[in-house]
Amino acid sequence: MIGCSMYILGVDSSTDILSVALCQDTRPLAEITFNADRAHAEKIIDTTDRVLSDAGVGLHTVDAFAVSRGPGSFTGIRIGVATMKGLALGAGKPLFGVSTLRAMAWLAGDDTRVACPLIDARIHEVYGAIFRRTKDGWIADVPECVGPIEQILAQAPDECVVFGDGAQRYADRLRVAAPHLRVLPADAGHPSGAHVAREALDAIRAGEAGDPAAVQPVYLRQSQPEEARRRAGEAAHA
Repeated sequence: MIGCSMYILGVDSSTDILSVALCQDTRPLAEITFNADRAHAEKIIDTTDRVLSDAGVGLHTVDAFAVSRGPGSFTGIRIGVATMKGLALGAGKPLFGVSTLRAMAWLAGDDTRVACPLIDARIHEVYGAIFRRTKDGWIADVPECVGPIEQILAQAPDECVVFGDGAQRYADRLRVAAPHLRVLPADAGHPSGAHVAREALDAIRAGEAGDPAAVQPVYLRQSQPEEARRRAGEAAHA
């Protein structure tokens, strides 16, 4: 596959936003992104069919599949991974699991050298990481993690650009913790299926196999009910 033009179907369902894109290498041929209102399971296949139709190709044309494996919404991630596993196995094609946060780093813009994407993790925390641009893409200066926004921003250099729904949800705390950092507007922070596909292309060029069975969700912490029970237990024993 390396050296040939490739059709890659990328899907991100890790937040309330569902994004599906078909790319030829890094060029999006068709992409649909919208607020799925937590109905990813009902909409992901239909949206995929519409994207393929808009691009004028069939599922058999797809050379590889890509899906955001998290972090993000537990339910959204599970649906995305399971659906793309089914499509990839059915088509006999590779599947690449991509970090939601690393794919989001591309949203920071071509002139950005350091990016900090943040996803709202509920219970006053965010999923985040800090990436630095290199000639080969983005590398993590601060690995993906979950915690208070202040904890993550404390590690951000002055040239870092911050964005994502976590930055918007906790904007007041962000301004107090890091008033010197540039924050992108709300519409610049939605995960994109096209960027998921772009990350998969880099993996292919790096020689990764894309075994569908190896793709697993990455949550970084327990579900919200499990986390609430854990915290209640800690408080009871304090």
